[in-house]
Amino acid sequence: MKMPTLEQIRSNRNVLFWSLHAAGWAAYGISQYFGALLYESSSSYARMIAVSASAGFLLSAVGPAAARTDPRGAGDLLHHGSRTAHRHQSFV
Repeated sequence: MKMPTLEQIRSNRNVLFWSLHAAGWAAYGISQYFGALLYESSSSYARMIAVSASAGFLLSAVGPAAARTDPRGAGDLLHHGSRTAHRHQSFV
């Protein structure tokens, strides 16, 4: 399987989104790791950074998919406020 070219990635919005999503969380993890090195944190802190970056990636990937199943969408939340969303939506 050959790697997609930059033009193919740019033309396919789904691939572009997931590429940028993964790159953003990787950049978060790398920057946190270098910050921990700068402040001489313990080595177990690197494990916590890896877990938080992975959890952030997974939770933000699952969140939009769960929101798409709600027929009212985000417009209802913006129009009626968070109180309405909490009353009518289940906790995910």
